Amino acid sequence: MAAALSLPSACCRAERLKFRPVPDDVQLELGSVSRVPCVADGRVPPVVRWYGGVGGVGGGARLPGGVRDDGEGVLVFERVERRHAGLYTCVAASQQGTIDRTIRVDVIGTCVDQLSPFNRRPASYLVSSYLAVLGQKVGRTVDWIIRLHFRRCSTYYNS
Repeated sequence: MAAALSLPSACCRAERLKFRPVPDDVQLELGSVSRVPCVADGRVPPVVRWYGGVGGVGGGARLPGGVRDDGEGVLVFERVERRHAGLYTCVAASQQGTIDRTIRVDVIGTCVDQLSPFNRRPASYLVSSYLAVLGQKVGRTVDWIIRLHFRRCSTYYNS
């Protein structure tokens, strides 16, 4: 009698819904245009949405003005402002279930010369102008002015 051969069976493992890669906390520069992606994979392609705050669909707040969900899982900041700092939740949902991930957005202040509203310049220009004005008389006073200015300008804005 001949041995009966069986055909290979189609076996598949049920893939869980997952983020690819997992969204992580971000730092955005004040005044910049920024995009924060959220991508999820599953057997059935999920719908990905962003919400303000913690909790997703039920507990998530609306996004603040100047921030929008592009409908494809990307959180778009039109022009980053201090009030945009805080928590945002990415929610992916499909027939397989729902997953969410909350990230913290920190807003980093840009350093400009605050002395005159008509002459806003980057910090590198400010430092070079201090040195040019004082020439070789760079002593403790200039060092103190520069440290004071950078301490004021290198500020994180978060809620």
